[in-house]
Amino acid sequence: MTVEELSNIVQQSLNSVDLEKLKEVKGASAKDVFLAILKLVSKDYIGAAETAIQTIVDYREGEFFRKYCRYLLELAETTPEQRHQFAQEIQEKADDFSGNVICRMVDRLDNINKEQVFAKFSVARIHGFISIEDFFRLHSLLERIPYSKRVWRCNPVSDRIGTVR
Repeated sequence: MTVEELSNIVQQSLNSVDLEKLKEVKGASAKDVFLAILKLVSKDYIGAAETAIQTIVDYREGEFFRKYCRYLLELAETTPEQRHQFAQEIQEKADDFSGNVICRMVDRLDNINKEQVFAKFSVARIHGFISIEDFFRLHSLLERIPYSKRVWRCNPVSDRIGTVR
């Protein structure tokens, strides 16, 4: 099943007249809810489920790597030594493997443009413009900002970390 087919499932389920049937699975596991949605749009929902679940996994992985790539591109002007020191600092502060921490931080952001801002926070920390505590606080703030067409910009060399334009 391709991403386009997944999009068709979403479209068909939105247009389904039997949405009342989904009330039966309210509060159930994600897998049960997904199977109920497939029942709305497909006669062979068991066969479709296996391929659709794999598509969702592939889609999530693809979205993560797309966001992570955006994050890494913004860090390109820092040295490997600076990034290593930054990773060590994250690991010490979070008391967890830095790869896990950054992975979760990247994945939690709901918009690819936020990844660019998050990377600028990272660059600001790497260059010592903000503390590691402020780095974590700013990520938490960025995570909660609702998506809008307004661009939230960060200039790590200014004394103002973020401005809305």
